[in-house]
Amino acid sequence: MFINMETIPEVPADTTVLDLRFNKIQKIPIGTFPQLPHLNTLLLNNNEIQELEEGSFEGLPELRNLYLYKNKIQTIHPNTFRQIPHLEQLFLHNNELSKFPENLFDANTNLRRLRLDSNSLVCDCDMMWLADMLKEKSGYTQAAVICRYPSKFHGRSLMSIAKEDFHCEKPKIVMQPKDVDVTFGNTVYFSCRAEGDPNPEIIWSHNDNVINTNVEERYNILQNGTLMIESAQDSDKGVYECIARNAAGTVKTGKAELRYMGDQEIPKFMEVPNDITAVEGDDAELPCHAMGNPRPDITWTHNSDPISNNIRARKLDNGALVISNIRVSDAGQYECSASNSMKTISSSARIRVLVRPVILSAPADVSIVQGSTVDFACEARGDTQPVLTWTKDGELLRNTGRYQILKNGEMLRIHNVVASDQGTYTCKAENAAGSITASGRLRMVENAVPSFSQSSELVSATGGTDIKLICAAEGKPDPVYDWMRDGRVLQSRNRFIIHAGELSITNVQAHDAGRFDCVAENSLGKSTRSIFLQVQGTNTARIGDQFVSNAIPQATRQVNSAVNTTISQLFDPTRSHTVQDLLSAFRYPTPEALDLEQKKYLNRHLRLFSVMSVKVTAIIWMDMKHLTKS
Repeated sequence: MFINMETIPEVPADTTVLDLRFNKIQKIPIGTFPQLPHLNTLLLNNNEIQELEEGSFEGLPELRNLYLYKNKIQTIHPNTFRQIPHLEQLFLHNNELSKFPENLFDANTNLRRLRLDSNSLVCDCDMMWLADMLKEKSGYTQAAVICRYPSKFHGRSLMSIAKEDFHCEKPKIVMQPKDVDVTFGNTVYFSCRAEGDPNPEIIWSHNDNVINTNVEERYNILQNGTLMIESAQDSDKGVYECIARNAAGTVKTGKAELRYMGDQEIPKFMEVPNDITAVEGDDAELPCHAMGNPRPDITWTHNSDPISNNIRARKLDNGALVISNIRVSDAGQYECSASNSMKTISSSARIRVLVRPVILSAPADVSIVQGSTVDFACEARGDTQPVLTWTKDGELLRNTGRYQILKNGEMLRIHNVVASDQGTYTCKAENAAGSITASGRLRMVENAVPSFSQSSELVSATGGTDIKLICAAEGKPDPVYDWMRDGRVLQSRNRFIIHAGELSITNVQAHDAGRFDCVAENSLGKSTRSIFLQVQGTNTARIGDQFVSNAIPQATRQVNSAVNTTISQLFDPTRSHTVQDLLSAFRYPTPEALDLEQKKYLNRHLRLFSVMSVKVTAIIWMDMKHLTKS
């Protein structure tokens, strides 16, 4: 340190730490470190280095810490750090760097700390690769990469910028290369133009091998992307492809062929179609490429019928056949033929089309009481019979315990349902073409015997009018209703229309007067409510009618209340039951018995009324007699 060195001196081979800070070193030539197998730390910060070349650090296989901050570095060449695979810390902050070659750190898988801040970094599409790498290694590599340009990203960390914010455009080919016929020794040009953001890099391949212009001296890629081949030779014959790539992606052109004029050749396949299996709705491609002179013409047939370009089937420039949105009717044998004036050759392949499953019957939502058994149904069809599996809230169900999977998966049965069984049950149908799901939800409801807010009601109607008798009970599961009169179940007929808990009577007649019983019942029990219909405007009131009118509902309420109380006690799950309860259940009254009991109750009231009437009459007669004597 502090001795104003301008070059890196020779050091002993067993050196482990080399400190060259605060000097005037401007360059690290290739071969500067011939053999330092033990060096693990190299300090070159606070110098005047402007460029890092490929091979600058060759000979340092164990280097782990490299400090290059506070220099004047503007350029780092690709593969600069490839010779130091164990590198763990790299400090490059406070330099004049604006960009880095793509995949610069590919060989440095152990990199734990990376400082690239305080540079002139331009955070554009060319830096997407670095952002992606650092995001992927965020749990392992601690990095500081701060943008200076463009202004909208100034001061922001590169890793904080979303990919879509770069507004990169994948390359688009705007000029395709064409076949070239050439004579021996001449110069050949293959044109290729591509657009994109950032500007795409153009590379070329010959017979699927990337052309290295540093090795092949006769090959040169011009600035506009054109491939120039000087002094064409026999080995140059074949297929050429142009490849355009940038940070947003890579695209290829169609294939172009270099042929020698005058050398007629029969067609020869370079690529033939193979049997494929496609899923209905996907796209399928069958390759077919042939060489020959003259250039062969490629045609296709499907089950021996010629194929012409249409909306779904088209032939590419390279001879391949592309079928979009493939259908079952597209299955079959395809034949590619390559023809020129010399010969016709053919190659065939088959396409098999698979159909994704379709669910014909999906599981339905179910509400059920605890302790019940529930079934979920699921029926599916497909090109091959789908395999059905069941999950509850994403967890796979197996055919064990209270869960039964029946009919090859078409039914899921749950026994003795408990509260923890509530959730979403999903049926998945899957075959080789894909899968589809459908779900149903299971909800629990509380057990409740049907009950009415009041057990009887008195309703009046005028003769000749229409009336509706309404009956609504609370209960879970929801109760079903029956209407009864004089111990017999009523049916919808003539003037009587029944809809659940509603009884409609049209053109009310005098003989319609009387009691109507509504019975609400579910799986836990039943309850009865009586409605007494009075028909007015048909008869003259008689002595005692008012008493009878009041007595009848009262009698009915008393009997219905007793019956409903008995039912509630018998079916109460919190109450201990006795033998007497069983006897009570056997003595549960039929509708005829209820009717008889209510008549007995009414008879007792009527007798009381008769006694009271006689006594009142006698008192009035005696009073009149006494007054007469007076």
